Amino acid sequence: MNLGIPIPNRTTFTAVVTLADGTTTSAPVAADGQFTVATNTLVAETTVGVKIVATNGTFTKDSSIVYQTVSPQLDTNPLANYTVNQPTVEPVTADQTSVKGQVTLATPIPDGTTFEATVTLPNGAQKTAAVDANGNFEVVTGRLTADSDLSVKITAKNSTYTKDSENVSVTVGASTVENPLENYDVAEPVVDPVKEGDKQATGSVTLTQPVPDGTSFEAVVTLPNGDKITATVDDQGHFTMPVDGIKEGDELTVEVIAHNGDNEKASDPIIVTVDKAAVTNPIEDYDVATPTLNPAKAGETAVSGTVELGDFPEGTTFEAIMVMPNGRTRIVRLDSSNAAADGTFIIQTDALTAGQVVQVKIIATNGTFTKESATAEMTVAAANPTNPLENYNVAEPVVDPVKAGDKAVRGSVTFTKPIPEGTNFTAVVTLPNGIQVRVPVDENGQFAARVDGLKAGDRIIVQILAENDGYQKASVPVDILVSASDLGNPGGNGNNNGNGNGTGNNGNGTGDGTGIGNNGSGLGNGQGGSSNGQLGSHGPGTLKPLSISSKALNQANNRQSTNGQHLPQTGEKSTSVWSWLGMLVLTAALFIKRLVPIKRDK
Repeated sequence: MNLGIPIPNRTTFTAVVTLADGTTTSAPVAADGQFTVATNTLVAETTVGVKIVATNGTFTKDSSIVYQTVSPQLDTNPLANYTVNQPTVEPVTADQTSVKGQVTLATPIPDGTTFEATVTLPNGAQKTAAVDANGNFEVVTGRLTADSDLSVKITAKNSTYTKDSENVSVTVGASTVENPLENYDVAEPVVDPVKEGDKQATGSVTLTQPVPDGTSFEAVVTLPNGDKITATVDDQGHFTMPVDGIKEGDELTVEVIAHNGDNEKASDPIIVTVDKAAVTNPIEDYDVATPTLNPAKAGETAVSGTVELGDFPEGTTFEAIMVMPNGRTRIVRLDSSNAAADGTFIIQTDALTAGQVVQVKIIATNGTFTKESATAEMTVAAANPTNPLENYNVAEPVVDPVKAGDKAVRGSVTFTKPIPEGTNFTAVVTLPNGIQVRVPVDENGQFAARVDGLKAGDRIIVQILAENDGYQKASVPVDILVSASDLGNPGGNGNNNGNGNGTGNNGNGTGDGTGIGNNGSGLGNGQGGSSNGQLGSHGPGTLKPLSISSKALNQANNRQSTNGQHLPQTGEKSTSVWSWLGMLVLTAALFIKRLVPIKRDK
């Protein structure tokens, strides 16, 4: 048993065993708390009670009774006959925090036996430590008080069995060490990684316990130039030291120093190598603006826009990135020839299509860091109607020779290929009096315009007019000089097509002996006059050479002659008297044609 300490002077202890039949037997308790009480033969499964009685003079005091059931068969205690020797304890002083000693381990030692040293402190608390194979032990006790008593024993353990040595009493002596740090271990510090450009270094140290009273700690860093900087270590062992101006590769020496009065003790120093500067993101707080896209139309091959870059971190570059419908991207650096200093950019693309959604974002790059803007979107609009003849070359015609008295101007044109779909061609013959005769050009490029009254030395102009969806474009005009006729003097019945004696009804001239009225403007007395009246059935007008633009003039291809100075514009109507007269002439000519066959000129 463990006897409570301190024990009142002259106190003795007796172990009292109450057997199953009620009888008792007793034996004194030794100074180390051991006792052996002789009994009659114990019966298995019976219960015995044990108590300790303290006696001092006439006073007694009992412990609580401990009941023990007798086992059917007792195990063999390997320590029953083993002697556990008393330890030898080194002197203990108040400045120490442990008790050291040695015990001679009796041999042979039963197999499986271990030993531990137990120190009982003045307050009854017990501290233990293992005894090594040589019998040495050191029990950490914490700070001790001078003149206090300690009790030290050795306990042998084997399975569930234990056996103690006799106790050795030790009185703590006064401190003999003037320097309280002499035997104190100042642990090495641990310093967090330090990088170039850091303004301070942080770290910690595990403060060895117990810390001598009155002890304080500071961390000391020695810079590459030899300067020393100190910082206080808090009660948790943390410290922060200023280290401004350090560079990559510098070595810092850090140690912790304990101070107590005039005494100090330093830890082992550690070397910290400064790492390269930490890489920071210079555009982390920069707002990359969303670009503004200009409208685009189908068929265009570029997307343009602007972005307000504002004040951006030095070294930052920008790219405009367009995401194509197939997922591929087109990239333009905003400092390239495709971008202006004001943030305007142009991204070349394939031909855009109506309804295509164009997506563009801006990416800022600085070193290895990038940051994106929000994505701007723009839907491609349908293209404006285009002039299909704008880039088409209308070839100039080739005109057959024209002689005085000819009734038709014939010629041909070689169409430039490819011909824009929906294009029609008209041959326009401008007569000396400014009247224009228009006839369609057939699919082979051939044309023939009815004329009348041409004289040697007259000049006529022939052009080809291409028309498509309201747009017109004229060829280079061909100037034709009328040559002298190969025919004899005209007779009264010229070619039997009419007598040529009458004047065309409301016409502009007199029949010329061939039976055809002047330009077909009226009916001659001959049958030929009626035929040419059909040709001249439309109102007058002129085609100004080389003045036909790509704007729509909306002219009918079957109009053959006009008497004005310009072509009617889209929606423009002609209400002149000549137009009405022309219609009357046409009607008359058609009627006469049914009565008399017209003999065509060879």
